[in-house]
Amino acid sequence: MLLRKGKKPKAKKMKKTLAFFMFMMLYNSLLSQLPKYVKQISEIKLDEKFFLSGNLNDGIKMPDLSWAWRPEVNCFDKESASKFNGKHVIYALQVPPNSKFYIKLIASRNNENLSLYAYELANTDYSIVPDLKNCITCLSDFDKKNQSATKLTKSKNLLFTTGENSANIIIGVAGANRNNNGRFILEMYLSDKFKHDKQQALTVYDIKVKANKTLTYNGDLAQGIKILDLSWATKKNVNCFSEMYNEKFSGNQIVYSAQIPANYVMSVLAIPLQKETKLSLWTLQLPPTSTEIIPFSDSCMDCFADYKLSENKTRAIEFEASPKPYKAVIGVAGNNGVAKGLFELKITLKEK
Repeated sequence: MLLRKGKKPKAKKMKKTLAFFMFMMLYNSLLSQLPKYVKQISEIKLDEKFFLSGNLNDGIKMPDLSWAWRPEVNCFDKESASKFNGKHVIYALQVPPNSKFYIKLIASRNNENLSLYAYELANTDYSIVPDLKNCITCLSDFDKKNQSATKLTKSKNLLFTTGENSANIIIGVAGANRNNNGRFILEMYLSDKFKHDKQQALTVYDIKVKANKTLTYNGDLAQGIKILDLSWATKKNVNCFSEMYNEKFSGNQIVYSAQIPANYVMSVLAIPLQKETKLSLWTLQLPPTSTEIIPFSDSCMDCFADYKLSENKTRAIEFEASPKPYKAVIGVAGNNGVAKGLFELKITLKEK
């Protein structure tokens, strides 16, 4: 055999190849140790949406749900057990290191009573509920306890971010209120958590407010930019909205700043002026002399966001009167990637 002398491979490329090899070995180990009723997912690819159809008929009964409210799991509380007491359809996959993994459960019909949960394990842990003693993270999304059938949310959403090692993710779709029948679609998306486009410069528009009056400002999302890094919103000292709702703020954003005097209640309304304009709204409360600019805020006095339920609606946030003046930073964002659309921003100050 004739061997051709080639260039010595670069260390970085060798590390990536080795990491992929180790990931595949661990993934094959995962597949070989799962119970037969667990459905294995292997087709998902980086930066591509993956859809999987299912039916609660294919699930298993799980009379013991006590694993969920163990302190080491903390997935949902005992009072919410009725939202998970139907059949469970369970899926498993292994997610590579340094990844973001999005899970969306879509009911085939609006009145399908379904709940979603998922938990993250070390890549050598193959624990399947109800035999789950602990986990790295467990998340759940379900309708409120007294939600009527006509007001059930059609989709549920979860987001996981892996660290330096690959992780096993176990996904459960459960029937609520002893529901054992119902079709659904699981939408999944895997991305590199370090992959970011170049952030455009953000302009913050200074606006005026008047005591005991409402001032209106007109805006167009087309004049805004996308804020690519939304991690500021989940920081412990900000806590504005969960990472799983980043999609609600993924469109263009226009950011405003106003100085609010002491002892005034501030109300903010963002009103879409076109049917296709889907908005979300967030507001930060900062010290009056703060020069922090989103997305670089590490802390704030308070933060609120409005983004849930219907996307074609007025968004509203109210701050209680503060004994000291403060700076309000207000963001009007396109919901689900919306990049253009006219809106009105109304700010009202009322003396306490």
